Amino acid sequence: MRIRSKARLGVMRAQDHTVGCYRRSRARAIITGAACICLPFLALFMCSSPLLRESDVTSFNEGHAQKTYVATQDIFSNFSDPEETEREPIFPAGTRLKIWVESDDNWIKVRAHQADISRENAPGHTILYIIRDILEEDGAPPEMVDRYPADELEKKLSEILKEVQS
Repeated sequence: MRIRSKARLGVMRAQDHTVGCYRRSRARAIITGAACICLPFLALFMCSSPLLRESDVTSFNEGHAQKTYVATQDIFSNFSDPEETEREPIFPAGTRLKIWVESDDNWIKVRAHQADISRENAPGHTILYIIRDILEEDGAPPEMVDRYPADELEKKLSEILKEVQS
């Protein structure tokens, strides 16, 4: 009898093991399925929209393509140290410029090149750089951090540039 009872116990243990494996693999499948369903939605919610709408960028660039501006003050590289006294401006005051805007999820760049050189032949320089994180740190209103207003961009540009007749 002992042999039979040991055999029976062995069979029961094997069955318990397969049932446990089935339960574990089924739980894993449920968790994996839920993750596969939830992760894409989570990724969509985490993606942010461009700081400046694509339509605003397009209309800005089309509206300013034929205009010429003059720098009202020396324009320095955004990345240079403002305390450094020997830095040279990328565009001295009085330089005639053509401008365009580039935008991404977290920044807006206004770039410029000298008006007498075609854009294809001039590398251009960033003259205004607006970053979403800095807007948040400076306490800008949430609607401005979410979508930067095009008229606010125009106002910032008017501080350093003046439109002139071509």
